[in-house]
Amino acid sequence: MKITIILPGPSGAAINKARRCGCRGRTPYSYPTEEHDAWRKEAISRVQAAVATNMWATVTGPVYVTIVSFWPRKIASGPMMGYAMGDDDAPVKAVFDALAAGGAIADDKQVVRHSCSKSVDKEWPRIEVTVGTL
Repeated sequence: MKITIILPGPSGAAINKARRCGCRGRTPYSYPTEEHDAWRKEAISRVQAAVATNMWATVTGPVYVTIVSFWPRKIASGPMMGYAMGDDDAPVKAVFDALAAGGAIADDKQVVRHSCSKSVDKEWPRIEVTVGTL
């Protein structure tokens, strides 16, 4: 059993910089940026819609997750020229959290295997996520 979900595109503000650090007195803490909050809200909405549309029951056992990030820009020069500018592992935790909050999985601890890759799609940046049972 598996489901594929299209999430909003990755961006530096929403994914790579999902948490900012600060201090209260001597206690460090982190908090999400406004861009990340907006991305998370949209991602959860899309997960919920995909779960409802595909009559997907929230999985409680072990799962695998495949993430393909389609970044809008590519590297312009150097040995990595032509490759997607973002990190392939940047959206992992945010995607796992959205899957759990949206009801595709019960908890991100269920993910026992995942793979990430990246590509470039200037016209339609997105994150394609496939969740499957093991």
